[in-house]
Amino acid sequence: MNVSEQQISILVNQLIGTLSSDQNLIDESPLADWMSLPSLIERYPDFTESQMRTILFHRAKNGFDKCVRKVGKKLYISITGFNDWISNCPSV
Repeated sequence: MNVSEQQISILVNQLIGTLSSDQNLIDESPLADWMSLPSLIERYPDFTESQMRTILFHRAKNGFDKCVRKVGKKLYISITGFNDWISNCPSV
C-alpha cells in the first residue's frame, strides 16, 4: 500500500483537529471547575497553602463550604465558587 505524503499530512491534520475538539470538550466539562488544594495553589500562587488550609478549616463559619466537596479523604474546590467567594468576601 503506497501512501503519499499529502495523504499522511491530511490524516495528521484530521487527527490533530479531533484531539483539539476532544480537549475542548474536557475543558468545558463541569469537572474542569474542580481542583484539589495543591492544584489550586499551583494555579494561583498568590494564595499560600497555609492561607488556604485556614480558610478550609473554618469553611463552615466563613461560607467557603459552598465551594468545597469532599470525595473520599480528598477536598476539591470549585474555581467558580472560589472566585465568587473572594468577590463577596468582606474586606478588612
